[in-house]
Amino acid sequence: MNTAPHESEPFNFAAFENIEALVESLGEYKDYQGHFNYTRPAESGMPEKKDMPGSLVNALRSDGALLVPSKFPEAFDEDFINEELPGMSVPEVSAHLMRRYIPREEVSDRELAEMMLAAHNFDIPLQNITGEDIVAWLDQGPTASFKDVAARAIAQLLEHWCEKNQTPKNIVVATSGDTGVAIADAFAGSKWVTVSVLYPTTGVSEVQEKQMLKAAENKNIQVIPISGNFDKCQDIAKTLLKLMELEESNTNHLIQVRRTVSEKLKQDISEAEAAHLIAECKKLNLFTANSINMWRLIPQMTQYFSAYAQMREKGDLKPGEKVAYAVPTGNVGHLMAGIYAMEMGLPVDQFIVGTNENNIVANFLNHGLIKHSGFKETDSPSMDILDPSNLERLLDYARMKADPSAVVDMAGIKRVIKEMEDAIKKLEPGEPMPEGVDVEKFGVTPKMLEFLRSFIYVKDTESREAMLDGIGIAHEKSEGKVVLESHGSAGYNAGRSARADGFIEPDKKIVYLETAHPDKFPDVQEMSGIETNRSHERLDELMDLDIADMNKPLPLELVGDVMNQVRKHVADQLA
Repeated sequence: MNTAPHESEPFNFAAFENIEALVESLGEYKDYQGHFNYTRPAESGMPEKKDMPGSLVNALRSDGALLVPSKFPEAFDEDFINEELPGMSVPEVSAHLMRRYIPREEVSDRELAEMMLAAHNFDIPLQNITGEDIVAWLDQGPTASFKDVAARAIAQLLEHWCEKNQTPKNIVVATSGDTGVAIADAFAGSKWVTVSVLYPTTGVSEVQEKQMLKAAENKNIQVIPISGNFDKCQDIAKTLLKLMELEESNTNHLIQVRRTVSEKLKQDISEAEAAHLIAECKKLNLFTANSINMWRLIPQMTQYFSAYAQMREKGDLKPGEKVAYAVPTGNVGHLMAGIYAMEMGLPVDQFIVGTNENNIVANFLNHGLIKHSGFKETDSPSMDILDPSNLERLLDYARMKADPSAVVDMAGIKRVIKEMEDAIKKLEPGEPMPEGVDVEKFGVTPKMLEFLRSFIYVKDTESREAMLDGIGIAHEKSEGKVVLESHGSAGYNAGRSARADGFIEPDKKIVYLETAHPDKFPDVQEMSGIETNRSHERLDELMDLDIADMNKPLPLELVGDVMNQVRKHVADQLA
């Protein structure tokens, strides 16, 4: 039994001598024959699809639609899965995955191999809780979270695109903790890219905030605390991105901006202010690295394939044997990457999803309802999300696979989520919570829900008590004394429930994706009474810093203020 995540010597990426073999193996694939479609039908004048470079730098259409693959590349065959994949390093896995989607006219085989070797210079070690329950530690990257896997890959791609086109870009990214840290670190010191991170003032851990403020010591990085939750940060970022496609002289566009700012941000602006926002924002050349960007999900498949590769190499799995993956979720991007991996031929047949008290996804999939109890700050802040962007991709996938004629009103779904949150905020003590709204009213058909339920199990509402119990049980059961953090505990508890409910067979192997290092949440470890038994060099360096002494900008309330701050930041960089 593997009892420690660092049982063997880590891969020596700096001395990687097999790059010629990697480049040669990438040459076996044909260029991607598809493109990227939007999740919603296009109105007149709106783009309907993007090619690969277009999908990289245009994540969001002005109506909120997201990009998805028009089709998946031909799945990896059994020979690759059973003979080539076992023993591959993380960058080798990611290079093979990315090659299937990136045309060679954009990135050559050698360039791609070098990019992924530079991006993924860390391992994804496994550790057993029991013989059937295995943890995949995704916290080995520089910022100690799974977001490093995708953030560092997209940084390589965007820097390459900017250099090739001699065009600077400014990233505006909303974060519930780990995304902003990973993106800021991945782009720190970039020649072409600046980063503006929006994060909730009270919705991240102190360690996560220290990480962001530390990254902001780089000239091309700034962090902007926002009074509100992650959803507000995301609404601001999405609003800024939507403005890029609009025209200040178009009356309908001005109406759209005013409505968006009113509904999403609860601010009333005039036509003149809306026109000014559009005109100024179009100068910014904005880009996002949130998981609304398709290129956050494609490299994220790496962690699924890498975990499977290690299990096959060690003989823990037989050829063709399928596994289940347990995923804590907030914005649903992590789950979507796993589903895309399944489409690419990864032998996985079930996904287990853990949520916390912001359980909009659980109510949606388990009960077919748009329902929640209002936003709650919890001990797992990366899951504190009521309006998950990638729910739209999940529903589009279900429509494509189970009911292609269905037409889903995603704008309506998102509107009801916001209206319900606003109504809950106005409730007097003792008043009942709003009733749930049937998702069928918005075109989500029974066929779609039945399809999703056939391979996705969602554990409802993770309380603090349950979270602490999960950490304690995993530690007690494991010979190597596994120490989970709050998000990983949600996934572990969901897996235990899936077994108890008969969704997963008793001897079926479950891979638990542990998404962050426990030291990022010291308060949770203190409450659990279990000390972390692994260290992380970058986190250790932060422990001696006093956050009060770090440069901390003032919160900005208005979308215009945030936009002006971003614009000033870009102007300073380009001066």
